[in-house]
Amino acid sequence: MRSPFLELQREPLENPQGEEVEGSFSCQERGCNSTVSNARYLEEVQILTWECAEGHINRIEGFHIG
Repeated sequence: MRSPFLELQREPLENPQGEEVEGSFSCQERGCNSTVSNARYLEEVQILTWECAEGHINRIEGFHIG
């Protein structure tokens, strides 16, 4: 998976790989119906990110795992 920080233009983080999260994550790209079962949670910047089978990078900013 590509680093979402390249797109965000932010300083490198202490743990850029984040924590693996299991679930059901649908692609946010219009017309793409791909769903994957793993995502990465980057706690330092509160971003959940995943890549679908078609290669679309998806993310949710301001995400909290409670």
